[in-house]
Amino acid sequence: MKRWQKWVLGIVTSLAVILGIILLEQGYQQAQRKQEMIQVVESEEVKEVIEEGLKNLDSKALTKEGMIQSYRVDSKSIKQNPMGGIMFTVYVNHSSELYVYYNIEKNVNTGEYSSSGGGYSSTLDVLLKEQ
Repeated sequence: MKRWQKWVLGIVTSLAVILGIILLEQGYQQAQRKQEMIQVVESEEVKEVIEEGLKNLDSKALTKEGMIQSYRVDSKSIKQNPMGGIMFTVYVNHSSELYVYYNIEKNVNTGEYSSSGGGYSSTLDVLLKEQ
C-alpha cells in the first residue's frame, strides 16, 4: 500500500470513529431526556393535572357515579412537543378507544406544571355526551 493511501485510510478511519462517538452520545442524551420526561409525567404533580383534566370532562370522574372510572398513562406515547412541553396519551377505563391527549408545560415563574392543550377521542366524546 502506498504512503498516501495509508494517510487517506487513517483519515477515513478517524472520521468514522469520531462520527460513531457523536452518534452514540446523541443516542444516550435522547434516552436520558426520555427518562426525565417519563419521571415528570409519572410525578404526583402531573397526576393532579391529569385528574383535574378528567374532572373537567366528567364532574364525577374517578368516582363510582362517574363515566370515567380509571385511567392509565401510555408511557410509550410520551414525547417532547416541538413547541414546548411534554405530550402524552391517557387511556380511560382500560380501553384503547377511550383516550385523552395531554400537553403539559412547566411554568418558568412558579415551577408548576399545567395542561397547555390536548383533546380526546370521538368515542369518549360520544360517551360523555350520553351521560
